[in-house]
Amino acid sequence: MHNTRYVTVSLDGAKVSFKYRVPLSDIERQHAFDLQANEDIRLGLLTAFVRAKEAVKKATKEFSGLTIKGRGGVFGWSKLTRSILTDDFRNPTTDEQLRIIGETFAKIHAGFQDHVVLSDTLGRESQAEGYVTLRGGAQQLFDAEIMEALEPTMRKDQQALERRDFAKAKAFQLEWNYAKGQKMHEILSRYTLDTKRSMHIRFQLAEALSVDALARIIVHEASHRYASTGDFAYKHATHLYEPMSPDHAVLNADSYAYAAIELLRGGLLSARELVNDEPRAVRAKKLKTKAVKSTVYKDLKTRAVL
Repeated sequence: MHNTRYVTVSLDGAKVSFKYRVPLSDIERQHAFDLQANEDIRLGLLTAFVRAKEAVKKATKEFSGLTIKGRGGVFGWSKLTRSILTDDFRNPTTDEQLRIIGETFAKIHAGFQDHVVLSDTLGRESQAEGYVTLRGGAQQLFDAEIMEALEPTMRKDQQALERRDFAKAKAFQLEWNYAKGQKMHEILSRYTLDTKRSMHIRFQLAEALSVDALARIIVHEASHRYASTGDFAYKHATHLYEPMSPDHAVLNADSYAYAAIELLRGGLLSARELVNDEPRAVRAKKLKTKAVKSTVYKDLKTRAVL
């Protein structure tokens, strides 16, 4: 048993709601928190969302209308844009790949202009940093189709590991991870936003991660929801991230998440640097603008669903 609560904030006319559960039993309540009462987590989440929104807005402008011909000349790609395209999108070589990048950022940006709902993962089976699920039976069909597509290669990967044939195991791992990302993209592309649930974020990470590390998670999940990206590779898994082809990278959620934050900050980042760069997100006051401060203290409203 639990109460579902919403903390809703207005940002430049657009709303963001943080949805979470407050357990009714004393035992479960020991491991939960009330977002309305916990200013540190609330401020960390809100500031991270503002950063994510700013990053996507900047990336949408930067990556709109890029062409391969734009590599050189006075009006060519900036040094940072070129570095991001090489590092996170694995050096695209066609205008079609660049078009996908621009359109994907545009879709995420458009999604952020509507009422965004971020739900806590606490109280649900998964303790991942974040995820997007489908409504009703669509999620079961999604899971079944993913497993059916990956099971043969995953079995070969396991058998290679048991034989200690690590070269083949690595090759199989690359194969099934990239196949998972492709299948995830294909399935999510079939569904509308009405079928996709709100983005789920592990709210308590606001106590453990830097503001921009949490913002990266928000952009990652937003790319799934609004642009149907897949999970081909996370940047911290360099053995998967670095061998990605451009065709995979332009559909990869973490590529967009890092590209947006890197563009906002003005430089490339490793996964370790992003997590450890700043103190915890409870120090979000360092990044607060007057607008955010006003939002936090004047426009905060809570609705409880009993």
